[in-house]
Parts: sequence; C-alpha cells; structure tokens
Amino acid sequence: MSETQTSTAIASGQQEGGESQEEARKFLMALAQLVSVSRFHQLDNEAVRAPLALISEWTGRLCTGGEKFTIFTGDGQVFVNSKRLRLSGGAYKMIQGFIQVLGQRKLGGIEIRGPVSVECMRSFLACFNGVPRGTEDPAGFIEKSIAESGFGELGILRPGGQGGGKDRIHVADDIELAALLYAKAVVLLRETVRNWENEETRNYLGARATRVIQGIIALAERNSGLFLWLVNVKNDGEYLYTHGANVALLSILLGLRLGIDRNRLCDLGAAALFHDLGRIGLPEEVRSKEGRFSDEDLRAMKRHPIHGVNLLLQLKRFNHSLLNRLVVVFEHNIVSNGYPRSSWPRGLHIYSRIVAIADAYDAMTTRRPFRPARTPDEALRELRENAGNRYDGDLVAVFANVMGIYPLGTLVRLDTGELALVYHVDPAAPRRPLVKVIRAADGSAIPGGKIIDLGECDGSGAWPRSIAGTVDAVSLGIKVSSYLWESKTA
Repeated sequence: MSETQTSTAIASGQQEGGESQEEARKFLMALAQLVSVSRFHQLDNEAVRAPLALISEWTGRLCTGGEKFTIFTGDGQVFVNSKRLRLSGGAYKMIQGFIQVLGQRKLGGIEIRGPVSVECMRSFLACFNGVPRGTEDPAGFIEKSIAESGFGELGILRPGGQGGGKDRIHVADDIELAALLYAKAVVLLRETVRNWENEETRNYLGARATRVIQGIIALAERNSGLFLWLVNVKNDGEYLYTHGANVALLSILLGLRLGIDRNRLCDLGAAALFHDLGRIGLPEEVRSKEGRFSDEDLRAMKRHPIHGVNLLLQLKRFNHSLLNRLVVVFEHNIVSNGYPRSSWPRGLHIYSRIVAIADAYDAMTTRRPFRPARTPDEALRELRENAGNRYDGDLVAVFANVMGIYPLGTLVRLDTGELALVYHVDPAAPRRPLVKVIRAADGSAIPGGKIIDLGECDGSGAWPRSIAGTVDAVSLGIKVSSYLWESKTA
C-alpha cells in the first residue's frame, strides 16, 4: 500500500491492519511531539518549525477527498476515527503525555477537517497553549480563541465526544440510544405478548417494534460493539422478553457480518424478536417451573413452535415479512433441539439457522431456575462442538468471529490473581483485550474498576498480565451488566 493509500485508509477508519495502525501511531507521535515542544519554545523557533511543516504535510494526505480525521480519548485510550489505536512502549508513553495535556484543558480530542497550513497550525497552537492559569473553562477559552482566529480546518472535541461548532462525534449519544432501543425492544415484546388478543393494540405495537428494529440496525452499522455489551443484560423475572431482545440483537449482528441488506435484516430482527412467541401458549406452570421438566412438560414445550405459528396466522397479513416470521418460529428448534419434529428436509431457511445459534448462545449464558449459566466462552465452545450437527457450521464460525475468543462481558481471572471483565476486543489481538479489573488479587473490590490493556508490554517487552482462565460471574454474585455500563454511561 502506498503512503497516500495508507493515509486515506486511516482517514476513512479502515485501519484494522498493522500497516495502517503503525501509520496512525506515527502521526500521533509527531503531533504529540509538536504539542510538547511548542509548550517550551516560541512558535517561530526552529525546534517548532520542522514538526509544524511535517504535520501540515501529513494533514494534506489524511484529508484528501474531503475526509475528516478525528483523534478522541477516553478511559486512557486513543481512538482514531472511532477505531481504538493499540499503543505500546515509547509510543504509549509519549501519547499518554498528549492525553494528559488534553485532559488539563478539559478536552476529549481534536478534529482535523481538511489540509492544515503551517500558519493555521501555528495559530491553533497559540490558542491551545494560550489558556491563562486558573481559567475555569479552558476548553471554552480555546473554542473562543479559535473562533476569533477565523480558521476552520482544526477544531476541538469535548469529553464525551462533543466538539465546538456544528460537527460532533456522538459517542455518549450512541450509548444512550443503544440502551434506549434495547429497553424499547424488551417493553414492546412484552406488551405485544400481553395484548395479543387486542388486534388494534397488537398492530400498533408491532409497527413500533419494526421501527425499533430499524433503529437498532442503523446504529449497529456504525457501532456494533454497543449491542455486544447489551446482551449481558439478564433478567430471570422477564426471561421471555429479555431473551427475545438479546436473540434479535445477536441475529442482527450476525446478519450484518454476513452482509445481509437492511430490508432483509429488518425481517430477520423482527423474526428473531418474536421467535419464542409460542411460549405464551404454554401452561403457566410450565413457563414458570423452577425444577426439571417432566415428560409431559417437555411434550408441551415441544409444541410451542406450533402455537407460535397459529398466533402469527391470526395477523391475516400474508406478506413476505410475516412468512419469514412463520418460518423462523417453526424451524429454529428443528435441528438444534429436535422439535416440533425430529427431522426435516435439508435446507432450513438462513434466518432459522441464524436464530438457532443466537437463541442457543443467549439461553446458555443466562441462569435459569433449573440450571446455572455457562460462561460466554463455554457457550461458544458448545456451539463449535455441535457445528455441522445441531448448528450450521459456517454460521457458527462467523458468529464466533463476531463474538471473539473472549466475548465482551466475560469474567476472567488474570495470572496476577485479579478478576476482570473483558471490556474491548481488538480483532488484531483477540487474546489480549482491554479488561476492566474489578477485584484485586486479595479479593477486595476495586471501586469503579480499572481499565487495563493486556496487549501493552512493560519496559522489558514482557506482558505484565495475561488471562489465566474464565470464571462464572453469577457464582460469585457479580452482575456483569452493572459493571460494564457503569463506566460506559459515566
């Protein structure tokens, strides 16, 4: 890849590969060096002029074709155009110094909106370094100084993603929107089930559910990781509804990775949300039973897909979307669980095969009255062991890739004895994720947790911490979702 192509890849956010990551690190190190030097020398000093010219030239390559280039920091990490940049060694120390300088000015990052001339960069540094001591709102002072200087190629970003001017990175907004869409999916599924016999209410709630699915797809297209957090939400008391929402989210994420278009994703998401609709036809004593099922209970359970089909037939709107729901409700348990019939001609609908995997994963990772929950990696292992038998082997492989070796929210024990939650997974280094340490080696809780990058080496090039194994969070009384969202929404 040429230098220009690499810079374009960084600017467009396509920096999964090592070459683009390295190029982004080089640029940030040069910028960090310029900011550091400019704090101790006059802006016309030779020590400043050389890095000024270098950064100006670099922005010309980064912003070709009208591309913007954003540098954003959060939890001690650096994101380039929403992609986390892995740092180590000298790069880590230098860029951490840059992060500290941003923090002192109450800034979250910098936005480069176009090629920046040397003179413009010099003006920006004057604004950046010219904050008087004791200023209550240094970010506001810098914003005002930039506005008065009249250049628009550079801007600042507030913590949480908000920038001066009309352009914003909606990091915090996306987190809130994801949680809201998830909550709406749960509520709409619950109210649709409870009001199924009321045709007018049922139709109204069904239309709203479709709009929520469309919102989930639109958000997942730009930040699927938000929803991988949300599937850690478990509620024994409302299992049917949270399970339906989780299966819908997982099915949409798998469908996105497969390249399914938006209209078909909406059909898939709606079918997944209502995949267990037939359970409302089960006797209450079966639905709420806490012990093992009797043979009679199992026979009733195996009939629930047929109940679901009968309920959907009441809708009397035989369009393509409804037919997809009918197929998924009836088929998704045939191969994986052997009901409502033990065999079926080969070639189950792809939606049914997707929902079967999402359904099994969420069910296995949720504690039920009659069995404990499995850890995420145990559930993935079960899916892999039955790939090509109970589950579509190709789809299981893609699903495992979506979730990662250690899915978000997995509780792990580090070789230091500490307990941590998998917080962020870099596809380039899936075995060395970011983790949130929540308990020290002596078992004491760490208030708020501490974010650690397992991919960062110490001065000798060794890894200070590694994952020793996974742990069942429920057995230790740890509610994963509360820890994960505590800092996400802070």
